[in-house]
Amino acid sequence: MNSQRGPYYITYEVDWAMKICPRCKQRPATGHGWLFKDSPPTVPALDKRKPIGEVFIHDDGEDCTILSESERLKSN
Repeated sequence: MNSQRGPYYITYEVDWAMKICPRCKQRPATGHGWLFKDSPPTVPALDKRKPIGEVFIHDDGEDCTILSESERLKSN
């Protein structure tokens, strides 16, 4: 994952089935996760965080990351 503005907390999708990555459309994504700015609560049922992005995990090479507009680096 590119460290564009992290660190981020990741919650992985449990039932992810391997498929071509929807971000790069080239490599198989073997996993998927949601990115959060805040750490998870101690009681998972109380988790009210909103994801600020997502990551597609690749076995080969860098993972693909999609961040919300507010988390993307601005060019000068």
